[in-house]
Amino acid sequence: MISYQSVSDFQWQRQLRCYWNQEDDECHVQVCNVDFTYCYEYLGCTGRLVITPLTDRCYISLTQALGMCYGGAPAGPAGTGKTETTKDLARGLGKWCVVFNCSDQMHTADTAKLYKGLCMSGSWGCFDEFNRIELEVLSVVAQQVEAIMNALRERRAKFQFPGTPGEVTVDPRLGFFITMNPGYAGRQELPENLKALFRSVAMMVPDREIIIRVFLAAQGYQEYDTLARKFRILYRLCEEQLSAQRHYDFGLRNIISVLRTAGTNLRDALEGDIKDRADMEEMLMMRTLRDMNLSKLVADDVGLFISLLRDLFPNQGNPAVKEWPEEESMMKESCEKWGLIYHPSWKKKAIQLYETSLVRHGLMMVGPAGGGKTTATRVLLQALSEIAQQKGLPKCEEVRMNPKAMRAPEMFGENDKLSGEWTDGVFSAIWFEANKPTTTKRTWIVCDGPVDAIWIENLNTVLDDNRLLTLANGDRVPMHENCRILFEPRDLRNASPATVSRAGIVYVSQNDLGFEPVVEAWLRERGKENKKEEEIIRNLCEKYLDIDKLNWIKRSCQNMMPVMRVHMITNLLGLLKGMLMAKAGETSYDEDMYERLFLYAFTWSLGALLETSDRLRLHEQLKKWSEGKNFPECESPATIYDYYVEQSTDSKDFGFWCPWK
Repeated sequence: MISYQSVSDFQWQRQLRCYWNQEDDECHVQVCNVDFTYCYEYLGCTGRLVITPLTDRCYISLTQALGMCYGGAPAGPAGTGKTETTKDLARGLGKWCVVFNCSDQMHTADTAKLYKGLCMSGSWGCFDEFNRIELEVLSVVAQQVEAIMNALRERRAKFQFPGTPGEVTVDPRLGFFITMNPGYAGRQELPENLKALFRSVAMMVPDREIIIRVFLAAQGYQEYDTLARKFRILYRLCEEQLSAQRHYDFGLRNIISVLRTAGTNLRDALEGDIKDRADMEEMLMMRTLRDMNLSKLVADDVGLFISLLRDLFPNQGNPAVKEWPEEESMMKESCEKWGLIYHPSWKKKAIQLYETSLVRHGLMMVGPAGGGKTTATRVLLQALSEIAQQKGLPKCEEVRMNPKAMRAPEMFGENDKLSGEWTDGVFSAIWFEANKPTTTKRTWIVCDGPVDAIWIENLNTVLDDNRLLTLANGDRVPMHENCRILFEPRDLRNASPATVSRAGIVYVSQNDLGFEPVVEAWLRERGKENKKEEEIIRNLCEKYLDIDKLNWIKRSCQNMMPVMRVHMITNLLGLLKGMLMAKAGETSYDEDMYERLFLYAFTWSLGALLETSDRLRLHEQLKKWSEGKNFPECESPATIYDYYVEQSTDSKDFGFWCPWK
C-alpha cells in the first residue's frame, strides 16, 4: 500500500482523479497538472482495463500531450493494449472514442472528411495502424493535422481547413491518437513533420500477472493469486520451450480469451455441489488452459505442453474433457447423411472449432489442404443448424469466398479515379448483408485461401474487441453478435503478429484425418452400386496402400513438387473411378482386370511426379509387390509407364496391358 504525505505527492498526482467544481457546477478529471471537464457521454455498461504500471505511464503521456495540444501516438508490438488504453482513457473522461482502421486505400479526401467530423463533434479519434497509409497521403495528412492543432493552441472557434472552402468549427475537447506496429510488412515511416505533432508512447510488454490476478478475482475465483502465478509461468515457459510456429500466440489477447472461458466454466461449476472450492478452481483452470491451447499446437509440442501443465498442477490428474453430446450427435448424423467417415481425431478438430467460436468471433483453421478443414466447418454448421431449428431459431448460413481471387480494392471497395464515386467490394457487400442491425441470421463468413498482410490487415478492427469493419470511404459497420468470420489458410507465413494475435487458431495437421477415411468413404459409395466390386477394390487397397509401402515411396523416391499423400490417393481413386465409368453396359470385370486398372491408377497418381530414375525404381518395386501377376511384361528400358490397360471390348487385347502408340 502506497502512503501519501500530501496531495502534492507525485504518486497521488499521477492518478486519474475526479473532483466536483462548485464554481461551474461541473465534474473535473485531473491527471498531474492537466485538467479535463467530464463529458458525460453515455458509453454503456462496459468493462474497464486493469491498471498496470504501463497503463499509468501511458495515461500520463497521453494527457500531457492533450494538455499541450498534441496528439498521442502509442507504438509497440501487437497485443500490448495500445488501442484499448486509449479507449479506456476516453471512458474515464466520459468521451466517445471513434476507432478507425487505416489502410493503403485511404486518400486525402477520406482523411479530411474524418478530421472535419472530429473537429465539429469534439470526439476522440483513434487511428489504428496509421503507418499503413501511403507516404504521399501522410504528407498531406501532416498539413491537415497541423492546421487543427494550431487552431486548438490559438483557442479559435473556427479555422480554415486545408483544401476546404469556408471555415470549419472546432470543439476544443477533440483528441487525435494514432497507434502503430513498427517493423511489420506494409508499414511506412512517418514523415518528420507528422511525427512532431504527436507525443510518442512506448507500449512494451505489460505486467501479465497483475492483469490475470485482477481478471480472475473479477470472474469469482478465490485462489486468484496462486492461479495467476501459475498461469503466467506456464505461458512464459510455452514461449521459451515450444517450437517456433507462426500461428502460436501466447500474448494478451489469448490470455483474455482463456480468462473469459475460465470465468464461464466457474459459473457453470458453481451450480452443482462443491466439496473443495480451492481444488475445484485449480482443476477448472488446468482444464481451461489445456483445452484452449491444445487446438493450436502441432503434434510435436503436445507432449511437452501437457508435461508443463502437470508440473504446475501436480495435485490434479487429467481433468475430463468437456463434452458436447448434442452437437456431436448431430455431427455424426450429418456425416452419415453425406457419406463421410466420423473419424475421431477429425471430429475433435470440429469440436475445437466450435469451442473457439464461443469465445472468439475471428477464427482460423490452419493446416495443409486435404486435412478436412472445409468439410469439418460444413459438418459443424449443419449440426448447429439442426439444433437451432429444433429450438425455433434460424439456421447457420455459410458464405464462402476466396480473398486471393481479387485485388484488395475489389474486396473492400474503392473510389472511381475519375468520378470519385464509391463502389462496394465483394467482402464489404457480404458484410453489409450479414450484419444488418435487425438481422436474426447466424452467418459464418469463410475466407478460403492464403492469408497475407495485403488484405487481412484491413480486418484488424473486425478481429479485435472493436468488432467493427471500417472502409476507406468512412463507413463503419459493426459486427453482429451472430456473425463469425473464419479463415482457412495453409499457413500464416505471410501474416503479421498483429493478425495472429487477433484470431482463435485451430491447427489441423495432415495426420488428423489421414487418407484412410477418404478411402473408406469412397469404398462405401462404390458399395452402394456393387458390393462385389467394393470387396475387390478394398482388398487391393489393403495390398498396395499399406502404410509400409507408402513410406517406402516417400523414403526412396522424390516428387518434383511437394504434394500431400491424401492428394495423391484422392487422384488414384478419381482415376480409378473414371476408368470404371468406362465399363460398357453390363460388362463384368474379373479380379485380374481390377488389379491391372488399380496398378495403372497407382502408377499415374502416387508415381506421377517422379523423375525417370525414380520411376524405374518404383516400377521394380511394384513388380515385386504384385509378384509379377497382372503386371506388364516389359523389356528394358520400357516400364509400366509405357503401358495402359485396354478397356475397349472391340479390341482383341481387351483387359490386357498394351504399349502406348
